[in-house]
Amino acid sequence: MSLFQRFNHSYYILNALFMIFYVSFHFYHYLVNEFSQYSWTSVVYNFKSKGNVFLSLLALLIIKYLQSCSGEQFFSSYTNIAKVLIIARYLVYDLPTGIMYSTLFMVMFLFLKKPKYLGKCPKITPIRNEEQWYNAVKKYAKKGAKRDDSVLTFKDTNMQFVEFFRDNEELSTDTRALWAYFAEKYATNKFKFYSVDVNKVKGIYDDIDVNVAPESNEFPTLMIFEDGVLAQRYPCEDPNTYLGKQLKKWKRKAFEKFFQFHNRCFDTKDSQPEEENQEDKNEIKKKQKSSRKSD
Repeated sequence: MSLFQRFNHSYYILNALFMIFYVSFHFYHYLVNEFSQYSWTSVVYNFKSKGNVFLSLLALLIIKYLQSCSGEQFFSSYTNIAKVLIIARYLVYDLPTGIMYSTLFMVMFLFLKKPKYLGKCPKITPIRNEEQWYNAVKKYAKKGAKRDDSVLTFKDTNMQFVEFFRDNEELSTDTRALWAYFAEKYATNKFKFYSVDVNKVKGIYDDIDVNVAPESNEFPTLMIFEDGVLAQRYPCEDPNTYLGKQLKKWKRKAFEKFFQFHNRCFDTKDSQPEEENQEDKNEIKKKQKSSRKSD
C-alpha cells in the first residue's frame, strides 16, 4: 500500500496541517519578527525561554518514533500528546490562547475520528466462519501429525500466517498495517496470510491457545501454521530474550526474524498454485454441462 493511500484521510491530513501551521507560525514569530527588533543574542534567549515547547515537541517526536510500531500509530500518538502539551503550556502562560487551543482540539476530537485501518490488503484473507478456517488451515493437518523441527527447508510445506485481533482495540488496529506490509512482501502460493476478528468469529478456538475473553489483553495474537500444525506464535513463551524485547516494541525486523519470513518466502516463491480437489473439479464439470444444455 502506497504512502498516499495509507494517509489519505481527513484525520491525518488536518492534524498534519495543524502541526505544520503551528510550528511555522511560531518560528516565524520568534526568528523573523523578533530578529528585526532585537539582537541575535536576545532572539536566541527569547526563543529558549518562550519557545521551549518546540524543544519538548522535538524530543517527543524522537521518543514516539522509536516506540512506534507503524507510521499510523506514530502519527496518532504523537499528535495527541503534542496537543496535550500545547494546551498545558498555554493554560499556564497564556490563558486566552490556551482556551482557544483547548476548544480547537475538542472540536477536532469530536469530528475527526481516527481510521481503524486504511484499505484492505488483497493478500490477507479474512476468516469469518469455521468452514473458512478448515479450508485455510485445518485441511492440511494429518491425523496425529506433529511439527518436525529438523526440517531445514519450507519448500514442500503449506504455511499460514494468522492474525487474531479485536477491531475495537487500538493496538490491534495500529499494527494491522504492519501485517499488511508482510503479506504484500512475503505471501506465496504456499505461504498465505489470514486474519480473524475474534469479536465476530466463534467456534475455531477449541484446539488453539487463544484467550478470547473480553478482559484478555493478548491481542493481536500472531500464529504460523505449518501443514495444519501450530509452529510459532506471538506473544511467545519467553519474552525476556533480546528478540522478545524487540517484539514487545513491535519492531518490523524483529518480527521478520522471529517468524522467518525471508526463508519461508524464498523457499516457496516458485511454488505452483494448489490443484483443485476432485470434488471441486466435478462441481465445475456439472456447471459446464448445465450451461451447455441451457444454450
